[in-house]
Amino acid sequence: MTEEKEEMDVAEQEDDTLSSDDSDDEETENKNLLLYLQALQNISENKYSYNDYIQLVDVSFEISDLDKIREAYDLFAAVFPIAPQLWLRRLKIETSLASTEEDFVYVDVLYKKALSDYYCTEVALDYAEFLSKLPNPINHWNEILLPYALDCMKGSELFKFWRDNVYAALEDGPDKAQAICDFYESEIEIPIFALDDTFLELKTFYEKNKEQISSKWDVLEEKYHKTRKILQKIIPFEKKLNLIDKSSHQERASVFRDYIETCQNSLDPKVVLVLHERMVTECCLDANVWLSYLTYVQENEDLLEKVKNEQKAPVFKQTPLDIVNRALRNCTWSHLLYIEKMRILEVNKAKWEEVQTILEEATVAGFQTPEPIVSIWLEYLTYLARKTDFQKDNERENLRKNFQFAWDTLGRDWGALADPQCKILQYWSKLEYGKLGSAVKGRDLWYTVMESSDNSTKASLWTEFAYLELQRGLEAARKIYKKAVSTPNMDDLESLVSSWIQFERCYGSLQQLKTCQNYCLPILAHQRHKRLASSKPGGNKKNDEKSSKKTDDKKDTKPVKRKNTEQSEDNGEVQEKTSKGKKKLKAEMEEELPCALEHVKLNQDLHKDTEIDKSKDHVTVFFSNLNYDITEDKIKENFPELTIKSVNLIKNVTGKTRGFGYIELESEVDVQKALGLDRKEIDGRPVYISKILRDKSERQKFKYATELEPNKLFVRGLPFEMSQDDVRDLFAKYGEIKDVRLVVHKSGKSKGFAYVEYMKESDASTAILKLDQMDLKGQKLQVAISAPPPRGKPEASRIPTGRPVNLGGAKRQPHMGEAKPRISFIPTSVQKKVVGGNDVATKAKTNEEFRKMLLNK
Repeated sequence: MTEEKEEMDVAEQEDDTLSSDDSDDEETENKNLLLYLQALQNISENKYSYNDYIQLVDVSFEISDLDKIREAYDLFAAVFPIAPQLWLRRLKIETSLASTEEDFVYVDVLYKKALSDYYCTEVALDYAEFLSKLPNPINHWNEILLPYALDCMKGSELFKFWRDNVYAALEDGPDKAQAICDFYESEIEIPIFALDDTFLELKTFYEKNKEQISSKWDVLEEKYHKTRKILQKIIPFEKKLNLIDKSSHQERASVFRDYIETCQNSLDPKVVLVLHERMVTECCLDANVWLSYLTYVQENEDLLEKVKNEQKAPVFKQTPLDIVNRALRNCTWSHLLYIEKMRILEVNKAKWEEVQTILEEATVAGFQTPEPIVSIWLEYLTYLARKTDFQKDNERENLRKNFQFAWDTLGRDWGALADPQCKILQYWSKLEYGKLGSAVKGRDLWYTVMESSDNSTKASLWTEFAYLELQRGLEAARKIYKKAVSTPNMDDLESLVSSWIQFERCYGSLQQLKTCQNYCLPILAHQRHKRLASSKPGGNKKNDEKSSKKTDDKKDTKPVKRKNTEQSEDNGEVQEKTSKGKKKLKAEMEEELPCALEHVKLNQDLHKDTEIDKSKDHVTVFFSNLNYDITEDKIKENFPELTIKSVNLIKNVTGKTRGFGYIELESEVDVQKALGLDRKEIDGRPVYISKILRDKSERQKFKYATELEPNKLFVRGLPFEMSQDDVRDLFAKYGEIKDVRLVVHKSGKSKGFAYVEYMKESDASTAILKLDQMDLKGQKLQVAISAPPPRGKPEASRIPTGRPVNLGGAKRQPHMGEAKPRISFIPTSVQKKVVGGNDVATKAKTNEEFRKMLLNK
């Protein structure tokens, strides 16, 4: 009885355990199903959310539902190419389940899709094992053997598999030995890592069967030595690649480029193609490697045409259009790839609608700055101009409408940031002067160019304007030159004056040449005098700053309309006025200079006791952007981490601090601590802390990197109330963060953008895919790899000084058909004012004005 009771207890425990396990399994399955549905929901909201596709695939395998696995992969493949390892994961299941001929054909299609996404020898080897299940496997072998056997390090594995499986299928007979020898011969012509082993196998086989082989051994040996010589040249590059971590994409891409450039001429074109395929597979998110691949294919079109005709493998039959389509599935953010696709379609004589589709795709690609989309618009407009029949009125008007639409669209989408250099308007204007046949419209457009940003100070644009106006007549060009020379703050006045004088030599009379010189030389002399005065020791820097500020204010004002200036002015009167003006200027300078020097000496005396001891530079730091009412105690209170020996706040003549100073610390260790506290806030203002650098060139070095940083993100569209810690918390979910820098105004208020640096490139990529275009507190977040434009070059993305130009408002609609003296495309309320040039050249300052200027009043 007792034994029966014990048996019943054991049975009950087993039932309870099974019941518990069933409950756990059901709970896990429900949880996975919810995750699957959530991923589907996320994808429906943002189809470019890469991480959600990965989650969808992972969860589908957890559920173990074949239909859901297939659904996940179909959704994934519709938007992105799928990585080889993910393909192998699915193909393993599909091949194990395939049992009918229909199933085998389905799996065969999947293998070909996998190989079309990326070049991968591992997938090819897996495919080779599957081929035996297909009818006529030899036909499929022809598609994979050569392209994947050309992989230097792994190709020998495919050849070995070929020999083991295909040789056995050969029928016995007198021709079998020669067929096998031919296989070996084709193998030793390819520079693969196991070349020596293959040659030894061939030698052994040849010795045993030489009576049945017609091939000459000397020829085979010569081919081997030729291939071995090539192999020795490429092995160093293969070893370099083997040592570099797979995640170091830029370094690997650099080695691949050197590899191809060094060995290209000695390698078979098929091998070079495979090298490019390997490079774009391993560095698929680098648009430059795709562009290199396209360049090679386009520059060697005739050579590769022969390869296409001889080979059946899809790898060797790709067209430039096939490659650029693959590239854009990987790098949707590259404007150069969109431009390249437009050009390829034009070469292929595609329909206009197909080229327009590329433009439409680019406009929704999510570019983080306006420069890429401006470049794409320019390419599209250039394409339209080449296709336009300028003899037909309707086609000319259609081209104009496209230019206007491009300009208005950029203005609507980007505001003041859109095309500040007005590249689109410049191109449109030149077409109006030329093929479109309306110089008046061209002039109006170019005036708009000159009124945008700081273009009015660029001598090259004025010179080009004058050259274009020459089509309307000599007087029209002359008027532009005179207006340009009198514009303040010209960046290269000398070249502008030289261009005008050269113009008068070619087209003007002697009197017009003299008038030009008499008009320009005093303006040049005035500019040189200002430059010389500002470069002299003891020059009044404050006055220079005020003068510069006034000039900037003038640049931001609306151009004043002036009557046409006549060129028949008496030459003698001009010379007389100029002579009097020079004498007056000299007398005033002699009178006021002693007063100015005395004022400078007074300032030097006031600050004599604030000089810095240069011997202590190594333990001194420079503090700036301080509140003007800050005290030494306040600084010490806010930096308890530092051992501060003394604080030297620089003050003006009234005794008020000027917002910066020098702090002497206990040791160099404290200096490093202080530098780590750069941008710490005091009273809501970030305090800038830097080393004491006497060398000006060192002082001007930019603190941050100016090249592409794959592990650093540029984030814009942040709500202004977000703090640096908030940004860190937002991005920390996707990987280990090295640093976060929220960009702020000097007042401490956020500018709405930041830089987030991850420890790993892969984490940065994940953050882009997850957070880009995300709605955050009513604003759309924009996240991209940090790639600053080269410093020292004009940046189209720079926000222009002064009031922004309205690029998309209704007031900017031009009335191009009206022959008005001048039509501006910018509303009068935001046009920049330029002071008339005649006033600058002829109006002399009074003694009182010079006194105020030199005494800094």
